[in-house]
Amino acid sequence: MPRSLLTLLPVLPLDPAGGAQRSVDEISRMLAARGWRCSTLATTLTDSTTPTDLAALLDARGVKPHIDRSSIGTVYRFHDGQIDYTLLDLPGVSRAQWPIEPDPRFDRLLETTLRAAKPDVVHTFGASPIERQRQALCRRHGAAVVMALRTHNYYHPAAFEHADGVLTCSRFLTDRYRNQIGVESTPLPVPIDWPSTIAPEHDPVFITYVNPSLEKGVLFFARFADELASRRPDLPMLVFESRGTAGELLAAGATGGLDLRRHPSLMLSPSVPRARDIFAAARVLLVPSCLEEPAGRVIAEALVNGIPPLVANRGGMPEVAGAGGIVLPLPDDYTPTSRTLPSVAAVEPWIDRVITLCDDEAAYGAARAAARAEAELWLPERLATLYDDYFSSIRRRGAP
Repeated sequence: MPRSLLTLLPVLPLDPAGGAQRSVDEISRMLAARGWRCSTLATTLTDSTTPTDLAALLDARGVKPHIDRSSIGTVYRFHDGQIDYTLLDLPGVSRAQWPIEPDPRFDRLLETTLRAAKPDVVHTFGASPIERQRQALCRRHGAAVVMALRTHNYYHPAAFEHADGVLTCSRFLTDRYRNQIGVESTPLPVPIDWPSTIAPEHDPVFITYVNPSLEKGVLFFARFADELASRRPDLPMLVFESRGTAGELLAAGATGGLDLRRHPSLMLSPSVPRARDIFAAARVLLVPSCLEEPAGRVIAEALVNGIPPLVANRGGMPEVAGAGGIVLPLPDDYTPTSRTLPSVAAVEPWIDRVITLCDDEAAYGAARAAARAEAELWLPERLATLYDDYFSSIRRRGAP
């Protein structure tokens, strides 16, 4: 009999702006393709700063949900990727506050789902008291609980009191949690959905940057963009909104007296539903995050498209880029709390490398070949085996 997996999330698993939930969802899809019985219980909350049109998102996937309206509220049910989804609609609810407050509607859905699905393993993230109570409920129903670590938010032992396994997205994050609080975990590469990630056609035009927010290096990029556009207005740049917006990029430039609107080579795009839409016209990807990123999903997505990523020397980003990316420095004092633009000297190594990759076709060809070679680490069959082996090994503590 195949094993059963329940993915339990406080947010929309298909959220275009949520890398953590999409990676957890992709794990379910890989396991479902390997014969696991997979279901997902989640909400419609997203990490996007703008409302997500769930109907349009599902329609783009060819999914027609069944909508239940009852005393519980509005619940979307649908089958996609061999997974049964149940989503509690939470219009007008704060993403930041919902997991902290009790919600008897969601708890009733969880109890019903546990009785019906009888999962062997529950895969989840979150460590608020309410979320830990739900994890304890899952264990009382006989399921083992696997905690997905994708952030630095859980450096307290209580976060793992109900975890039978802990799964990270990088050796960097595994080492950090071991060193900080003594928690052992297993690092596996972030999963990538190749069909929705690989652009079917590629025109290498733009120097691409995603999510212009403080933690993703918007101040650094504002300086970079102004310098590059001033020196080489023939090299087009394209910025994709996500949680960070075009307004934040323009405001970042303004902190240093820069009017980025004056550069016709700097273009802006709203967020897009699929990663492949980002990479269809990307020549290189810039990832100047000033966080110690646990990994960097967008870096892996660039690699599988054969697009060289230029990444900051922070956190798990160099690990993900491997031999297929180009690791470049950020100023030591540049952090998510910085509010001033880095110096022109700080962006010089990035500008030099971008100009080389745009002017020297031989260098660009070699960089693309390196990216493609590194991308083999994310081959679907390889990752599916790794995740199947991991989840098959998980047992509830105290179970025979």
